[in-house]
Amino acid sequence: MDDNNERLEYLFKIIVVGPPGAGKTSVVHRYTENKFSEGYKSTIGMDFLQKRVRWEKNVDVLLQLWDIGGQARFTNMTKAYYRGAHGSIVIFDNTEKESFEQARTWKRDIDDKVLYNDEPIPSVLFANKIDKGRGDFLDNNTLDQFCSENKFIGWYETSAKDNTGIDYGMKQLITQIIKTVKIQEKGKDNTIIRSVAAPAQPPPSNCC
Repeated sequence: MDDNNERLEYLFKIIVVGPPGAGKTSVVHRYTENKFSEGYKSTIGMDFLQKRVRWEKNVDVLLQLWDIGGQARFTNMTKAYYRGAHGSIVIFDNTEKESFEQARTWKRDIDDKVLYNDEPIPSVLFANKIDKGRGDFLDNNTLDQFCSENKFIGWYETSAKDNTGIDYGMKQLITQIIKTVKIQEKGKDNTIIRSVAAPAQPPPSNCC
């Protein structure tokens, strides 16, 4: 593409899920606003933030991040929240064994409810709160095997407090989403459809 062409833009919806207390809201706010607070309240229902990323010289990526509350899996709302997603982030607290075990359930919930052209959407696993260390139930081999068994692109140690690993993990996810779009939306004339339809606006949150 030369400089005289219009700037191209991908618009991707990414769902952010995980058990309560995993730090999803902190990760989303750190990534989108470069802010961190110890005082975020647990998300009830869903929250919605955006971030624009300069991907290539003439290509932007506009991300819609849907921060889905940790209790939402137990309602019938997750299918509505997931609809139209191009990728997902599953976040767990890497100091809590139960949080890690629940990450598997969240990934299965995504795979059961949302596909992109009949394929599972690209997903990454964030082992969050690494600033507090790592639980003795976790090691690299365990995480590698977990990602292989549950079809994650990979796992990344993150900390919203220290701003560790989030940008890198997001870059890997966006890279895979773009590859998926290019592969699955290639035209008959071997051109690539670079514009992606905007997801529908989020349904009303259950938050007061």
